[in-house]
Amino acid sequence: MFIDKPKRKLWPNLVIAFSMANLALYSLWTFLEIHTNSLLSQYENESPYPATYVAMLVYLLAFTFVFQKSLGLAQSRHIGKRAIGKIIVTAGCLFVLNTLRQLLRTKTGLEVFSFSHLKSKLGWGGIPILFAIAGAVLYGVGRYRQPVLSTARFFLHLMFPVAVFHAGWVGYKLVTDDYGPAKNLESVTASQSNHRVVFVVFDTMEERSSFSHRPAGLELPNFDAFRKRAFYGTNVYSPGARTQYSLTAFITGRRIEKAVPESGNDLWVTFEGQDQAERFSNLPTVFTDAHGLGMRTALVGWYHPYCRMLGYSLTSCHYFSANEPDEMRPRKSLGANLAMFGSRILGTHPKYHPVVGAYERILQQGKQDAANAEFNLVFLHFPVPHLPGIYDRKTHKLAYRGEAPSSEEHFWGNLALSDLALGEIRQAMERSGVWDTSAVILTSDHWWWHGEPTNQIYRPDGTLDYRVPLMVKLPRQQQAYDYEAPFNNVLVHDLMLDLLKNEIPDVESLKAWVDRKKETTPLYPLIKTNIYG
Repeated sequence: MFIDKPKRKLWPNLVIAFSMANLALYSLWTFLEIHTNSLLSQYENESPYPATYVAMLVYLLAFTFVFQKSLGLAQSRHIGKRAIGKIIVTAGCLFVLNTLRQLLRTKTGLEVFSFSHLKSKLGWGGIPILFAIAGAVLYGVGRYRQPVLSTARFFLHLMFPVAVFHAGWVGYKLVTDDYGPAKNLESVTASQSNHRVVFVVFDTMEERSSFSHRPAGLELPNFDAFRKRAFYGTNVYSPGARTQYSLTAFITGRRIEKAVPESGNDLWVTFEGQDQAERFSNLPTVFTDAHGLGMRTALVGWYHPYCRMLGYSLTSCHYFSANEPDEMRPRKSLGANLAMFGSRILGTHPKYHPVVGAYERILQQGKQDAANAEFNLVFLHFPVPHLPGIYDRKTHKLAYRGEAPSSEEHFWGNLALSDLALGEIRQAMERSGVWDTSAVILTSDHWWWHGEPTNQIYRPDGTLDYRVPLMVKLPRQQQAYDYEAPFNNVLVHDLMLDLLKNEIPDVESLKAWVDRKKETTPLYPLIKTNIYG
């Protein structure tokens, strides 16, 4: 098609085929670009694995092979072969043109390149117009065939260096990428203790709307039942105003000034009062300390790439993205990456919203781990009640409800969903007989706020209340205890370890423990105006 003479020209055809393959795979290049950007891939996305890069090269070579063979057939003296080749090459050209359409829409932001936008503007009556335009284009291509083919050949030759660069870049990333800490701790095959702690973080859950100023009509029966047999801090503050600060503080036991992503697999963290940054994966954590006690640990969460940063120190680890469906993330095996890339090329994405999928998977795995008596420390990080809203408390249906960041009803719905999650975790633990014998800690990483942070971060309704809930149910605890003195929940790191050591046997011991510990850390959260500090 691009070469009219029947004589085969291997190398010119290969150049054109390689360039066409590169353009046809634009959506995959964009995917890799996003997932190799440390600032984008650290939170909610996931960095590529070696098999991801290999799968990309497989697709590039496979598309090149198909296009090169098709060009050869299109130049055959055999009429049938020539017809087949031209059909395949034409289909490939249409694929490339559609890719260029997507590229133009992405780079220019012009909706004129969107089929759905044109349909919404023109309606069904616009279909004849679109067919007329397509017919005119086809007529023009047929009428001015040689100039069109010459222009196409020139463009594809012009784009060949880009294709070579992309292939070289993938090879370079395959060899040089940081795939997370390579170290491993000796596995704990059997726990040396029967003491258990289940630590649950409900992202963005605040004390105000959950308990002290609960909206009328919002029912949270599982939280209320839990509080009736738990130690409850009525004036507790989080280490920071953002997830990346508070979760790392819970895990390390120290408040964080800065948290800067490194290659999507680690963090450079600067502790409060220090200037020198340290790699998060090199720090002692609640998991390495628990491992040192001969304890088995499990983590299920979202947002942070927990398994890449901390997997070496965990008995079990599961991470789920709330930014894209689980099936569309980079995978560890070549086959899974080939299937994922194929879905992206064909546009056969899963129909569920990624936040809904993350919640469901975290709940399922979280229930399983919390109820497993073989784990001494279970760390769960849920993506709710953090917005967007995914639960309608009136219809009791789980579904994505939009991106309204200040919608109170969406937040109340997610809060009700958090309550249901606690109920399911409790039921799973009761069925396996570990609820009464386990310590369970419920808390949050920060309060509900909206807008860009300043020196003070207000809630969406304009109030200033930084408090988060902290509830601790000790093994076999029967009575409630409200602790009114203010303190910061960065103490949960030490609390988890001391509970595992059985150094806090009852509520009076817990009260005395908090009395002693609360003076060792500043009270109010570190509020950073920049997401990375």
